[in-house]
Amino acid sequence: MARTTKNTKKAAAPATPAPEVTAAPAVQQEPEAHLDPGQLAEMDDDKLQQLAMDIGLDPAAYEGRDALIAAIAAEPLTMDPPEPEASAPALEPEPEPEQQQDPAPEPVPVTERPLPCKAEVAASIAVLRRAVIGTAEMVRPVATLDKGTAVTAVQQEPEAHLDPGQLAEMDDDKLQQLAMDIGLDPAAYEGRDALIAAIAAEPLTMDPPEPEASAPALEPEPEPEQQQDPAPEPVPVTERPLPCKAEVAASIAVLRRAVIGTAEMVRPVATLDKGTAVTVIAFEGDYARLANGLYVKTTLLA
Repeated sequence: MARTTKNTKKAAAPATPAPEVTAAPAVQQEPEAHLDPGQLAEMDDDKLQQLAMDIGLDPAAYEGRDALIAAIAAEPLTMDPPEPEASAPALEPEPEPEQQQDPAPEPVPVTERPLPCKAEVAASIAVLRRAVIGTAEMVRPVATLDKGTAVTAVQQEPEAHLDPGQLAEMDDDKLQQLAMDIGLDPAAYEGRDALIAAIAAEPLTMDPPEPEASAPALEPEPEPEQQQDPAPEPVPVTERPLPCKAEVAASIAVLRRAVIGTAEMVRPVATLDKGTAVTVIAFEGDYARLANGLYVKTTLLA
């Protein structure tokens, strides 16, 4: 009888499908922001021309109102929306008909109100910018506000400068050292007066240091019949255990927030006069860190 032979060859395994690759969605770029031509068309000629000049256009360069509106609407705005203002207070309920209501007082002009003060936009469109004096980039419009938007006007702090009279009392070595401390090259100025003028012209970011603790009271003097030991030699600031008391030995000591970093980080922020008491909590290279977190050169302390 014939033998039946079984086919022992295994069937090929099904092919594994390749994983699908899904393309990442394209990042949509934010479109440029422009003023609305319809809103511009509602403005009268004077306000339209003023708005054109505010954003750097010359109204006389355009033939007709429609051309000027098109040019204003074509200018892109860097939309940097202002911080939201607090909602306006709720209106007082109207008095009963039988009560006589006093007439509302005339509004005080914004420029005559004490700062900070509340106000609102009176024009159809108000253009906002980061600065009013400077480069074209600094004074470029960054956003707009619609009519009726509530805002708060504040006062800008004036720049602070070192006193030329106080600088004139310093000797040449300390004056040149001060110039280098605030980033000036003394060799670039002809004469002492020119250097003093350059130092005085440098603005200081006045961020007054926190008040130092008052110096400890002096011990009472011994009775005349007692023999007083001679005062010991003062220990240098860098050799005293921390924290320690010290005082400014130079005519002026420049303070800064950091000693390493960008030009803005190491820029002077305040000064201390001679004899001012301070507390040193750490040393970093040639600088001492005070209890208020600011730095001063150790060579200016005693």
